[in-house]
Amino acid sequence: MKSLVSLSLSMNKLSGPVKNIFENMSSSLRQLQLNNNIFTSTLPDSLTNCTNLMYFDISYNSISGRLPPFNGLKKIQYFLVSHNQFSGTIPSTMLVNRNHSHAAELKVLDLSSNSFEGPLSGFLSSDLNLSNLEYLNINTNFFSGTVSIPMVNSATPKLETVVLSQNCFTGLTSVDVFCSALSLELLHMGMLHRTKSKGKVRSCNGRKQPSFGKLDSLSCLFGSDRKLKTLVLTGLELEGTIPSISDSSNLSQLLLSFNKLTGIMYISFSLLLITHTILQIRHPSRRVSIFWKI
Repeated sequence: MKSLVSLSLSMNKLSGPVKNIFENMSSSLRQLQLNNNIFTSTLPDSLTNCTNLMYFDISYNSISGRLPPFNGLKKIQYFLVSHNQFSGTIPSTMLVNRNHSHAAELKVLDLSSNSFEGPLSGFLSSDLNLSNLEYLNINTNFFSGTVSIPMVNSATPKLETVVLSQNCFTGLTSVDVFCSALSLELLHMGMLHRTKSKGKVRSCNGRKQPSFGKLDSLSCLFGSDRKLKTLVLTGLELEGTIPSISDSSNLSQLLLSFNKLTGIMYISFSLLLITHTILQIRHPSRRVSIFWKI
Protein backbone atom coordinates (compact mmCIF):
# COMPACT_ATOMS: atom_id res chain seq x y z
CA MET A 1 0.00 0.00 0.00
CA LYS A 2 2.87 2.34 -0.72
CA SER A 3 0.73 4.49 -3.03
CA LEU A 4 -2.34 4.61 -0.80
CA VAL A 5 -3.65 8.14 -0.29
CA SER A 6 -6.90 7.59 1.65
CA LEU A 7 -8.18 4.75 3.85
CA SER A 8 -11.60 4.87 5.53
CA LEU A 9 -12.91 1.95 7.61
CA SER A 10 -15.02 3.92 10.06
CA MET A 11 -18.40 3.03 11.56
CA ASN A 12 -18.02 -0.74 11.42
CA LYS A 13 -17.39 -3.54 13.91
CA LEU A 14 -13.83 -4.24 12.88
CA SER A 15 -11.56 -5.64 15.57
CA GLY A 16 -8.04 -6.91 16.12
CA PRO A 17 -4.65 -5.25 16.51
CA VAL A 18 -4.64 -1.90 14.78
CA LYS A 19 -0.92 -2.15 14.10
CA ASN A 20 -1.51 -4.66 11.29
CA ILE A 21 -3.18 -1.94 9.22
CA PHE A 22 -0.11 0.25 9.21
CA GLU A 23 2.34 -2.21 7.70
CA ASN A 24 3.95 -0.77 4.58
CA MET A 25 2.21 2.57 4.99
CA SER A 26 4.21 5.42 3.53
CA SER A 27 4.30 9.19 3.29
CA SER A 28 1.72 9.07 0.49
CA LEU A 29 -1.11 8.58 3.02
CA ARG A 30 -3.20 11.74 3.46
CA GLN A 31 -6.41 10.53 5.13
CA LEU A 32 -6.93 7.74 7.67
CA GLN A 33 -10.31 7.07 9.28
CA LEU A 34 -10.63 4.07 11.60
CA ASN A 35 -13.04 5.63 14.08
CA ASN A 36 -15.95 3.82 15.73
CA ASN A 37 -14.64 0.26 15.59
CA ILE A 38 -13.21 -2.20 18.12
CA PHE A 39 -9.53 -1.99 17.24
CA THR A 40 -7.08 -2.86 20.02
CA SER A 41 -3.34 -2.95 20.79
CA THR A 42 -0.93 -0.07 20.23
CA LEU A 43 0.01 2.18 17.35
CA PRO A 44 3.25 1.10 15.66
CA ASP A 45 6.21 3.45 15.38
CA SER A 46 6.05 2.95 11.60
CA LEU A 47 3.16 5.42 11.64
CA THR A 48 5.77 8.15 11.97
CA ASN A 49 6.50 7.63 8.28
CA CYS A 50 3.07 9.12 7.42
CA THR A 51 4.29 12.68 7.75
CA ASN A 52 1.85 14.02 5.15
CA LEU A 53 -1.30 13.04 7.02
CA MET A 54 -4.06 15.63 6.80
CA TYR A 55 -6.95 13.76 8.42
CA PHE A 56 -6.27 11.26 11.23
CA ASP A 57 -9.28 9.83 13.10
CA ILE A 58 -8.97 6.71 15.25
CA SER A 59 -11.45 7.79 17.92
CA TYR A 60 -13.89 5.45 19.65
CA ASN A 61 -11.78 2.29 19.72
CA SER A 62 -9.82 0.44 22.41
CA ILE A 63 -6.32 1.37 21.29
CA SER A 64 -3.82 1.64 24.14
CA GLY A 65 -0.21 2.53 24.86
CA ARG A 66 1.58 5.73 23.91
CA LEU A 67 1.29 7.81 20.78
CA PRO A 68 4.23 7.30 18.42
CA PRO A 69 6.62 10.28 18.10
CA PHE A 70 5.30 11.29 14.63
CA ASN A 71 8.22 13.75 14.17
CA GLY A 72 6.18 16.61 12.84
CA LEU A 73 2.76 16.31 11.19
CA LYS A 74 3.39 19.21 8.87
CA LYS A 75 0.07 19.03 7.00
CA ILE A 76 -2.29 17.77 9.70
CA GLN A 77 -5.75 19.41 9.83
CA TYR A 78 -7.77 16.95 11.92
CA PHE A 79 -6.19 14.89 14.69
CA LEU A 80 -8.80 12.87 16.60
CA VAL A 81 -7.84 10.09 19.03
CA SER A 82 -10.61 10.50 21.64
CA HIS A 83 -12.28 7.66 23.56
CA ASN A 84 -9.42 5.19 23.56
CA GLN A 85 -7.04 3.92 26.22
CA PHE A 86 -3.94 5.91 25.39
CA SER A 87 -1.55 6.82 28.21
CA GLY A 88 1.70 8.66 28.77
CA THR A 89 2.69 12.10 27.57
CA ILE A 90 1.98 13.67 24.19
CA PRO A 91 5.15 13.59 22.06
CA SER A 92 6.69 17.04 21.92
CA THR A 93 7.58 16.35 18.29
CA MET A 94 4.00 15.66 17.23
CA LEU A 95 3.31 19.22 16.12
CA VAL A 96 6.85 20.57 16.12
CA ASN A 97 9.94 19.15 14.42
CA ARG A 98 13.39 20.57 15.12
CA ASN A 99 11.88 23.63 16.78
CA HIS A 100 9.87 24.55 13.69
CA SER A 101 6.09 24.59 13.84
CA HIS A 102 4.27 22.19 11.55
CA ALA A 103 0.74 22.79 12.85
CA ALA A 104 -0.23 25.77 10.74
CA GLU A 105 -3.08 23.87 9.07
CA LEU A 106 -4.44 22.21 12.23
CA LYS A 107 -8.18 22.82 12.70
CA VAL A 108 -9.29 20.16 15.20
CA LEU A 109 -7.28 18.57 18.04
CA ASP A 110 -9.29 16.08 20.12
CA LEU A 111 -7.41 14.07 22.77
CA SER A 112 -10.38 13.60 25.11
CA SER A 113 -11.31 10.50 27.14
CA ASN A 114 -7.93 8.83 27.42
CA SER A 115 -5.25 8.67 30.13
CA PHE A 116 -2.76 11.16 28.75
CA GLU A 117 -0.65 12.94 31.36
CA GLY A 118 1.97 15.62 31.81
CA PRO A 119 1.90 19.41 31.41
CA LEU A 120 0.24 21.10 28.44
CA SER A 121 3.43 23.00 27.75
CA GLY A 122 5.02 19.71 26.73
CA PHE A 123 3.23 19.79 23.38
CA LEU A 124 1.32 23.08 23.24
CA SER A 125 4.04 25.68 23.20
CA SER A 126 4.03 29.36 22.38
CA ASP A 127 6.12 28.59 19.29
CA LEU A 128 3.25 26.83 17.55
CA ASN A 129 1.51 28.45 14.61
CA LEU A 130 -2.13 27.56 15.26
CA SER A 131 -3.76 30.29 13.24
CA ASN A 132 -6.34 27.85 11.83
CA LEU A 133 -7.21 26.02 15.06
CA GLU A 134 -10.97 25.91 15.69
CA TYR A 135 -11.46 23.12 18.24
CA LEU A 136 -9.33 21.96 21.19
CA ASN A 137 -10.60 19.20 23.51
CA ILE A 138 -8.48 17.46 26.17
CA ASN A 139 -11.39 16.54 28.47
CA THR A 140 -11.07 13.52 30.82
CA ASN A 141 -7.36 12.81 30.96
CA PHE A 142 -4.61 13.25 33.55
CA PHE A 143 -2.94 16.41 32.31
CA SER A 144 -1.32 18.16 35.26
CA GLY A 145 0.44 21.29 36.41
CA THR A 146 -0.80 24.79 35.73
CA VAL A 147 -3.40 25.47 33.07
CA SER A 148 -1.37 27.53 30.68
CA ILE A 149 -2.14 27.67 26.98
CA PRO A 150 0.26 30.27 25.62
CA MET A 151 -0.83 29.80 22.02
CA VAL A 152 -4.43 30.91 22.81
CA ASN A 153 -4.28 34.57 21.87
CA SER A 154 -4.84 36.89 18.95
CA ALA A 155 -2.81 34.43 16.87
CA THR A 156 -5.71 31.95 17.07
CA PRO A 157 -8.46 34.05 15.44
CA LYS A 158 -10.58 31.03 14.46
CA LEU A 159 -10.63 29.25 17.83
CA GLU A 160 -14.27 28.53 18.78
CA THR A 161 -14.20 25.66 21.31
CA VAL A 162 -11.85 24.91 24.22
CA VAL A 163 -12.61 22.01 26.60
CA LEU A 164 -10.11 21.42 29.45
CA SER A 165 -12.34 19.76 32.06
CA GLN A 166 -11.84 16.58 34.11
CA ASN A 167 -8.07 16.51 34.40
CA CYS A 168 -5.51 16.79 37.21
CA PHE A 169 -4.52 20.44 36.99
CA THR A 170 -3.46 22.14 40.20
CA GLY A 171 -3.30 25.77 39.15
CA LEU A 172 -4.75 28.34 36.80
CA THR A 173 -2.67 31.22 35.49
CA SER A 174 -5.70 33.37 34.70
CA VAL A 175 -8.87 32.96 32.69
CA ASP A 176 -8.15 36.24 30.96
CA VAL A 177 -5.72 34.35 28.73
CA PHE A 178 -8.81 33.72 26.60
CA CYS A 179 -9.74 37.39 26.31
CA SER A 180 -7.90 37.80 23.03
CA ALA A 181 -9.60 34.75 21.48
CA LEU A 182 -12.41 36.79 19.94
CA SER A 183 -14.10 33.89 18.10
CA LEU A 184 -14.44 31.74 21.23
CA GLU A 185 -17.98 30.35 21.60
CA LEU A 186 -17.51 27.62 24.22
CA LEU A 187 -15.02 27.55 27.10
CA HIS A 188 -15.32 24.52 29.41
CA MET A 189 -13.00 24.42 32.40
CA GLY A 190 -15.23 22.53 34.84
CA MET A 191 -13.55 20.19 37.34
CA LEU A 192 -10.00 20.89 36.25
CA HIS A 193 -8.87 18.61 39.09
CA ARG A 194 -10.82 15.37 39.32
CA THR A 195 -11.23 14.33 42.97
CA LYS A 196 -13.69 11.46 42.54
CA SER A 197 -13.57 8.30 40.49
CA LYS A 198 -16.41 7.74 38.06
CA GLY A 199 -16.88 4.37 36.41
CA LYS A 200 -13.55 3.33 34.90
CA VAL A 201 -12.17 6.85 35.23
CA ARG A 202 -9.98 7.03 38.33
CA SER A 203 -9.37 10.15 40.37
CA CYS A 204 -6.16 12.16 40.50
CA ASN A 205 -3.43 11.43 43.01
CA GLY A 206 -4.28 13.43 46.08
CA ARG A 207 -7.99 13.84 46.66
CA LYS A 208 -7.84 17.39 48.03
CA GLN A 209 -9.43 19.88 45.69
CA PRO A 210 -6.98 22.72 44.96
CA SER A 211 -8.20 26.28 44.80
CA PHE A 212 -7.91 27.93 41.40
CA GLY A 213 -7.81 31.44 42.80
CA LYS A 214 -10.17 34.34 42.26
CA LEU A 215 -12.67 34.98 39.56
CA ASP A 216 -11.24 38.11 38.02
CA SER A 217 -10.69 39.67 34.62
CA LEU A 218 -13.80 37.94 33.26
CA SER A 219 -15.56 41.06 32.04
CA CYS A 220 -13.68 40.82 28.77
CA LEU A 221 -15.59 37.64 27.92
CA PHE A 222 -19.04 39.19 28.21
CA GLY A 223 -18.84 42.17 25.89
CA SER A 224 -21.30 42.71 23.06
CA ASP A 225 -18.47 42.14 20.59
CA ARG A 226 -17.83 38.63 21.94
CA LYS A 227 -19.23 35.40 20.53
CA LEU A 228 -19.00 33.42 23.78
CA LYS A 229 -22.20 31.42 24.32
CA THR A 230 -21.21 28.84 26.95
CA LEU A 231 -18.85 29.28 29.91
CA VAL A 232 -18.30 26.44 32.40
CA LEU A 233 -16.15 27.09 35.48
CA THR A 234 -17.60 24.50 37.87
CA GLY A 235 -15.80 22.91 40.81
CA LEU A 236 -12.78 25.21 40.86
CA GLU A 237 -13.12 26.62 44.39
CA LEU A 238 -13.06 30.07 42.81
CA GLU A 239 -13.48 33.06 45.09
CA GLY A 240 -14.57 36.61 44.45
CA THR A 241 -17.60 38.41 43.07
CA ILE A 242 -19.67 37.37 40.10
CA PRO A 243 -19.13 39.63 37.08
CA SER A 244 -22.01 41.60 35.63
CA ILE A 245 -23.35 40.56 32.25
CA SER A 246 -24.81 43.07 29.86
CA ASP A 247 -28.01 42.48 27.89
CA SER A 248 -26.03 42.67 24.69
CA SER A 249 -23.85 39.69 25.65
CA ASN A 250 -24.23 36.55 23.54
CA LEU A 251 -23.77 34.36 26.63
CA SER A 252 -26.62 31.84 26.92
CA GLN A 253 -25.21 29.36 29.45
CA LEU A 254 -23.08 30.11 32.49
CA LEU A 255 -22.24 27.33 34.96
CA LEU A 256 -20.42 28.27 38.15
CA SER A 257 -21.47 25.51 40.55
CA PHE A 258 -19.26 24.36 43.45
CA ASN A 259 -17.34 27.57 43.91
CA LYS A 260 -17.18 30.22 46.65
CA LEU A 261 -18.56 33.17 44.76
CA THR A 262 -20.59 36.05 46.14
CA GLY A 263 -22.14 39.22 44.85
CA ILE A 264 -24.97 40.76 42.90
CA MET A 265 -25.62 39.89 39.29
CA TYR A 266 -27.77 41.80 36.84
CA ILE A 267 -29.28 39.64 34.12
CA SER A 268 -31.67 41.38 31.75
CA PHE A 269 -33.95 43.42 34.07
CA SER A 270 -33.66 40.98 36.98
CA LEU A 271 -31.56 41.50 40.08
CA LEU A 272 -30.23 38.36 41.75
CA LEU A 273 -28.45 38.29 45.08
CA ILE A 274 -26.29 35.20 44.98
CA THR A 275 -23.96 33.97 47.70
CA HIS A 276 -21.87 30.89 48.41
CA THR A 277 -22.54 28.48 45.53
CA ILE A 278 -24.09 29.07 42.13
CA LEU A 279 -25.69 26.00 40.64
CA GLN A 280 -26.64 27.24 37.23
CA ILE A 281 -27.45 30.54 35.58
CA ARG A 282 -28.96 30.98 32.16
CA HIS A 283 -29.89 34.19 30.45
CA PRO A 284 -33.70 34.67 30.68
CA SER A 285 -33.86 36.15 27.19
CA ARG A 286 -33.04 32.66 25.93
CA ARG A 287 -36.31 31.37 27.44
CA VAL A 288 -34.68 29.05 29.93
CA SER A 289 -34.85 28.82 33.70
CA ILE A 290 -32.59 30.36 36.32
CA PHE A 291 -31.37 28.11 39.13
CA TRP A 292 -29.33 29.14 42.14
CA LYS A 293 -28.50 28.12 45.68
CA ILE A 294 -28.20 30.57 48.54
